[in-house]
Amino acid sequence: MLCVMSCGVMLLAGALLGPVAAVAAAGPAPVFRLVTHEAGLSNATFIPNAGYPGENAFMAGGVAVGDFNNDGLPDLFVPAGGSGPDKLYINQGDGTFVDEAPLWGVNRWTRAAGVAVGDFNNSGYLDIFVVNYGDFPFPPAVGRCILYENQGPDEHGRWRFVDVAAQAGVHHVFGVVGGMGAAFGDFDLDGRLDLFVSTWIAHPGGNRLFRNNGDGTFANVSQILPPEPSPLRGFTPNFADIDGDGWPDLLLTNDFRTSRLYRNQGTQPDGSFAFENITQAAGISHDCFGMGSVLADLDGDGVLDWFMSDIYRPMSNPPCGNTLYRGLGNDPDGLPRFDNTAAQAGVLDSGWAWGVTAFDANNNGWTDLAVTGGWPAWPSTPTRLYMNRGDGTFADRAAQAGVAWVGQGRGLVHLDYDADGRVDLLIVSNGGQARLYRNETPNPGRFLRIDFDTDAHPCLAPRGVGTRVRVTAGGRTQTQLLDSRTTYLSQSEQTLHFGLGDAEIIDSVEIRWADGSTETLFDVQPDQRIVVPAFHPADFDRNGRFDFFDIAAFLRAFLAGDPAADFNGDGTVSMDDLFAFVQRFLDPCAR
Repeated sequence: MLCVMSCGVMLLAGALLGPVAAVAAAGPAPVFRLVTHEAGLSNATFIPNAGYPGENAFMAGGVAVGDFNNDGLPDLFVPAGGSGPDKLYINQGDGTFVDEAPLWGVNRWTRAAGVAVGDFNNSGYLDIFVVNYGDFPFPPAVGRCILYENQGPDEHGRWRFVDVAAQAGVHHVFGVVGGMGAAFGDFDLDGRLDLFVSTWIAHPGGNRLFRNNGDGTFANVSQILPPEPSPLRGFTPNFADIDGDGWPDLLLTNDFRTSRLYRNQGTQPDGSFAFENITQAAGISHDCFGMGSVLADLDGDGVLDWFMSDIYRPMSNPPCGNTLYRGLGNDPDGLPRFDNTAAQAGVLDSGWAWGVTAFDANNNGWTDLAVTGGWPAWPSTPTRLYMNRGDGTFADRAAQAGVAWVGQGRGLVHLDYDADGRVDLLIVSNGGQARLYRNETPNPGRFLRIDFDTDAHPCLAPRGVGTRVRVTAGGRTQTQLLDSRTTYLSQSEQTLHFGLGDAEIIDSVEIRWADGSTETLFDVQPDQRIVVPAFHPADFDRNGRFDFFDIAAFLRAFLAGDPAADFNGDGTVSMDDLFAFVQRFLDPCAR
């Protein structure tokens, strides 16, 4: 029975459970098999052609996962680096992909760097932003970034993308050829996806914040960010509410000790927005060469942790390596605090690391890490698969799992491409072929996959970006935030995947939408994918239509003293509920 109710220390738990529980959490190594060819990805190669500026040619190589045709299966956009046309692999639902880039209009020979996916115009279809240095064979130039607007199917069922970057105002992002990562997120909580784009080359024209105007265009609002004495060397941006005040903050994983944590201060008295630099105060001060990034609750305490890939240089002063900024929660003044625990956790050394992602490889309920990298003339280091022991430490099981590849790994994403409830991995190789690893772990734990439908709510970002979820099953509670799923030059699938171990039933799924409203699902069956709808705040009968009948239904319940009319969730039916209903009726985005 599915019941929906509306409602208005490194791993302390692991320490209390003891070493037996910790060992059980890691369990045997998962099993992955390289299936690139049989899945139809033989031509998914990234070979940077002439025109990449400086070292950017060696740093590039990304991929984006998105359900571009709304069939519930993840597809792949894979740039080729100008050595050939970019690829759009559409999932066939039988374990294979077919490149349909020519049919969709995205088979350009781009010099791509970072890619990001999001429904920027709230059309119901996922769009693609590409940091581009210019199409080959033309000379590289500024003003060549791409925003592929998904047109959806025509009357014949044919799908198509159209580049609208110039009209949208996001084609000329930088004052220099040298952009890197990009991320969508709703920083102003107006239900429309904004965009941040970073550049690595030290130039004041990079690192731009674009606010979505709601009419198909963006405004450059970079001036609301804190001033910096010198350009930031940006790689991987992300939007996420770190301090729990509801406003998405901006996390920038940058090179040469220039990573930043900008706290979103919300709406100012004059209606503007502002960010505050809290990097040092929050403890983000240990990364040397921040590259890839991922946010996840790795120790199960309900607080997000921030993992950055880095270059392992133990003899430098200070020593350098990956950072695992464990989230400690807020201090008494509301400031989020972090502590770098990478060395103690066993995840410090991944060589020259780039791509990283966080996922539950064996569905045991603990989030694991995968890291890939490489650099010409640098000692080779195999791809890592750090399995979470459940006691705040990790064990590299890449060799046993079959993913200890040695090469020039760059973008790394996770997705369940074959919909079997086991999360798979895809690595982009700089100068070679992408590698798809199918998760074939025998007897994995149970799982729950969650997507969101926010089409009926005018103030929530498309597909629930910004939603926080707590799943309780088998005596444990897991927390995930649906951020943009951005990682190094890439984006993983946005479906939330929870491993459940041997839990027979999911006690509760607590959902906190980005507008602060909540609801809880009880007694959910495992081993399924669910799509949770969000309704207009005043859609009282929750039928997906907001109209006069909702007003009438609320008034009837209110006059009858029906508990359903407790609109503000304070446990009583009073005039406060009537006022709250009217407020949300008039302004559904009121906070």
